[in-house]
Amino acid sequence: CAQAYGSNDFAEASDCTPATGVLQAVQPVEPLDFHSLSMYDLCTVAGSGIVRAGPAWTGTTPSITPANAGEPCTGSDLGTPSAYGWSGSGTSWDYMGGAGVFYVNGGNVDVRSDSGTGDSGATIIAGATNEGSNSCNFATGVGDVQNGDISIRGNIQFDPHTSAGDLAFVAGRDITVRGTADVWGVMMAREQVAIGGTPGANNAVVSSSPCHTPGSPESENEIFGTALVTYNGGLQVPNYGVGTGNALIAVDRWSEL
Repeated sequence: CAQAYGSNDFAEASDCTPATGVLQAVQPVEPLDFHSLSMYDLCTVAGSGIVRAGPAWTGTTPSITPANAGEPCTGSDLGTPSAYGWSGSGTSWDYMGGAGVFYVNGGNVDVRSDSGTGDSGATIIAGATNEGSNSCNFATGVGDVQNGDISIRGNIQFDPHTSAGDLAFVAGRDITVRGTADVWGVMMAREQVAIGGTPGANNAVVSSSPCHTPGSPESENEIFGTALVTYNGGLQVPNYGVGTGNALIAVDRWSEL
């Protein structure tokens, strides 16, 4: 239960009444839980970017071995990022319009192009460099997540890939949305989501951790400007919460002051 006030910063609603349905906590956002959806793992080898077959790789070449789910970049080499609509390496990756479900292994993503729709759409999962070993100090609210940020700016029009249901973005740390971007799918971040400018679309936004990693792009969950988040219900995110099946994103109550 949440409310917005002033500049629309999020805060826990003080007058939140008991839920009338089944109480379910916001589940942690763990990029590795979504790795089984990846068709293409974006990896760094000797300082250069390389694409490897993810667990959901759909090719038929007998010599290609997909990665094991939860073990990014263990699949066969598929070639350079530019062949799959990406550029960059190390911790800096630019999405340039490729189709598919992509797992960025320990890097930050700038979305610089529209996606297609349907099977030509894209789903981007950005894992932290220390994925699986990062921590959150609940007493101090301080995290230690390294990388895993996603930035969406300008007039980007983005639709998820069909095979990932309604899932558009999963960030191992923060998501930043600016400009007039429209995202037609669920955006999920381990830490903070900050939406400003005039973006919109039919989606749901999930921020799961109470911690902020000092030095990361966003320090708090925030919506400002004239951003419009429309959620009409029914959006499904494979693997969310329990690791299998489809989990629906639900809104319980919301107040805006």
